[in-house]
Amino acid sequence: MNVETEYLRSLAGRVLQAATMRVSVRAALLAGSAGRGNADRFSDIDLLFYVEEVPTNAAIAQVRKAVCGVEPLRRHEPTDYANGEEFDWRACAQR
Repeated sequence: MNVETEYLRSLAGRVLQAATMRVSVRAALLAGSAGRGNADRFSDIDLLFYVEEVPTNAAIAQVRKAVCGVEPLRRHEPTDYANGEEFDWRACAQR
């Protein structure tokens, strides 16, 4: 495993920890290059949560703020089955 992968996995762990304190997470999946172990300096974090109940927009915002995420982007409206957002995590690196 390379340094970039280790770094992204540590950030994903911080997001997971913040999420489990605010949302009923049953399992998490780290996908993409960080999950495969071949991340590079251009890689992002593809992190999916399997939850008891679909989180509200407010709960998702709390998770983002807890890990110093900024610039949230919603790709879809919440449904009965899914809710989420993308955010810039580079500010997290400086903490």
